[in-house]
Amino acid sequence: MVYVIVTVTWLIGHGLPVLAHQRKNKDGSKVLIGYEQIAPVLTQADDENLTKYYWDSQELSEVLNSEEWSWEEEQEVPVDTNFNSFLIIAAGISYAKLHINEYNFDNAKALQLKELYPAWESFFDKVIKVNTIVNYEGNLYRCIAETSPVRDCCNDSRTKMTIRETYNNTHYLCDTHTAVAVDVCKQYLLRTGDNTPVLIASTANPFKFSASVLSAVGNGQVESSDEFGMVQELSSLTGEQVPPQLAGLAQKKQRFTKVCERDEMKNVVYEMLGIES
Repeated sequence: MVYVIVTVTWLIGHGLPVLAHQRKNKDGSKVLIGYEQIAPVLTQADDENLTKYYWDSQELSEVLNSEEWSWEEEQEVPVDTNFNSFLIIAAGISYAKLHINEYNFDNAKALQLKELYPAWESFFDKVIKVNTIVNYEGNLYRCIAETSPVRDCCNDSRTKMTIRETYNNTHYLCDTHTAVAVDVCKQYLLRTGDNTPVLIASTANPFKFSASVLSAVGNGQVESSDEFGMVQELSSLTGEQVPPQLAGLAQKKQRFTKVCERDEMKNVVYEMLGIES
């Protein structure tokens, strides 16, 4: 038989019970448990990080006879029955939260168990299968079509090309971050043939990145030598209005001029805030 050592917190977090008879270390924070008992909930990363011990190995014997795991013969192994009872309850709740979507409850029953459903945010970078119920800001939502994360990349040259093509084709001026999303979206549509309507949330104003956007739209032709001039040049070239927060920035008084090394940052911040370090 193969054994592993995991923390009580890990077991509870994976919906597994912590039983009174299980061998624990002195402070009760770790448990010796059979590998096959936790194998169903292990991720690949979990499995790679676990140290496995054969039941008759010298390594396991050394661990269990170490100061952390052993007691003198006259010492009684401490057992907190109240704490162990709570651990079993906590593990049950954790198990319910991890597996509740496997029970396919109807809407009425799901609403009675609303607090046990996973938060929508926990599915970032994960596939959400049809009929999965998620909790978003206190309301339950059922997934009607499988959704999966799209991972791709866009280098600087493709970003500028996307800004230029988007502006020329639609007269929409997008910033560098939004251009990455547009390009990745195009790659996804071409790769999959998916015709689902897509909404891209624009993340910034293009005038905030005037140098890059101007270079893209102007096909590398930039006359201004500073960012303030580039803001105005971008506006003249595209006819887009400069946001008022940026339009008057060149006339504002420069408040911060100090440059420091990384190791000095903490002291500089304290100095700016008038705090004695």
